[in-house]
Amino acid sequence: MTQAINNSSVTPPANRESSFQLLLIDFSLVRCAWRALRRSRERADFWLWLLGYRRRNRPILMEAIAENAAQAVLHVLRNPEALRRFLAHIVRAN
Repeated sequence: MTQAINNSSVTPPANRESSFQLLLIDFSLVRCAWRALRRSRERADFWLWLLGYRRRNRPILMEAIAENAAQAVLHVLRNPEALRRFLAHIVRAN
C-alpha cells in the first residue's frame, strides 16, 4: 500500500484544473437498444428516454459540461472500438 501512495502517477498534479478529463460514452441508439434487450426487460419509460436521449437529454448534458467544466478535456466515444483505444492509451500513459 505504501508503494501505491508514493507512486508518482498517484500524486495529483499541482494544477488540478488542467488535468480534468470527462469521458462521455455516447454509443448509438441501435447499440444501446440491443444491449438493453440482451440485458433484461425494461419498462416503457426507459425506452422513451432512450429514444429521446439524443434530441432532449444529450444537448442539456453538453450544455452543462460547457458551463460547469469548460476547462476540462471532453472525450466523446461513440463506439466500443473508440473506448478500447482510449483505455489502451490511458494504460500506456501510466
